[in-house]
Amino acid sequence: MKLSLVVLTIFFSFITPALAGHATGLKNLRDHARTEYDSGNYSRHSGGLGAVHYLKELARLGFALHQYQLANMYVDGLGVAKDIAKAVKWFRASAEQVCVSNKKSPCKDSAIVKAQDSLGVIYRKGRGVPRDYAEAAKWFEMAAVHGLADSQISLATLYYEGLGVPHDDKLAMHWYRMAAKQGDAFAQAMLGDMYSQGRGAPSDYKEAAKWYRSAAGSGDAVAQKRLGRLYRKGLGVPRNEEEAKKWFRKAAEQD
Repeated sequence: MKLSLVVLTIFFSFITPALAGHATGLKNLRDHARTEYDSGNYSRHSGGLGAVHYLKELARLGFALHQYQLANMYVDGLGVAKDIAKAVKWFRASAEQVCVSNKKSPCKDSAIVKAQDSLGVIYRKGRGVPRDYAEAAKWFEMAAVHGLADSQISLATLYYEGLGVPHDDKLAMHWYRMAAKQGDAFAQAMLGDMYSQGRGAPSDYKEAAKWYRSAAGSGDAVAQKRLGRLYRKGLGVPRNEEEAKKWFRKAAEQD
């Protein structure tokens, strides 16, 4: 027993400084990456190695944030030549990690979820890769489940149009609603359209007016026009020509 304690004491006397040194090294890498990036020094320069150098090191060590940042560098050609294949590699490395949400740091704000959305956009647009709506839907859904409004809208639109997934107005409405509840004006306007057209739910002009009003109040010109028409025709709201003209005028001011 005494021998075991001696062995453990010797072991920790060597490993503890090593771990401390490793932690210090990681902190220095992060600090250098942040400083170089914030200063706009992306590639090697007279005063340092540049953000890309440090981001590559951190990305190889498996840090999701830095994998996501490095991927964006390849997308934008900052400090490196534009390379969508390498961007996809690092977006995927980040996106495949597990996000654990908490009150201070919700997953929808994490690099992991943003990387998932970025992959969805790349595959939807066919940017540097063959266009693949099914692959786009897969990544959008991952991010949508974590509450990222942009992904919720993108996924809703794929269901609305039947691209990469079966056409499903109910699921489209569900995801537009999730984004609309977060205050996204486009999603609110789309809900207004769906209730007006009876897509995904029975036609309901009162509900359509509610969502158009939310989007119109945020400055969405399309929603302002739609709301104006409802007031002009008295659909879901009392007929009111003055109110109709008010919303038409607000929309026209944006043209």
